[in-house]
Amino acid sequence: MSKEIPLFNNSQIPQPQIQIKASDLKDITCDECDGKIFREVTMFKRLSALVSPTGKEQIVPIPVFRCDTCDNINDEFLPKG
Repeated sequence: MSKEIPLFNNSQIPQPQIQIKASDLKDITCDECDGKIFREVTMFKRLSALVSPTGKEQIVPIPVFRCDTCDNINDEFLPKG
């Protein structure tokens, strides 16, 4: 049995160094109240047994972000589809 050896180690690939200043970033605000603080919460979806890798229905946790002031979830934070 042969052992697979990678051609290179990811740590050996030079990574570009990008310098980003906080002042260059645009704030994301709540669509309802213009709040700027968000908290991660979990949304749950059911995965049909027909497409599940186990052949059984599963519950899948999906992290989303909710406004800490008014509890709104911006559309851009919701899973697509």
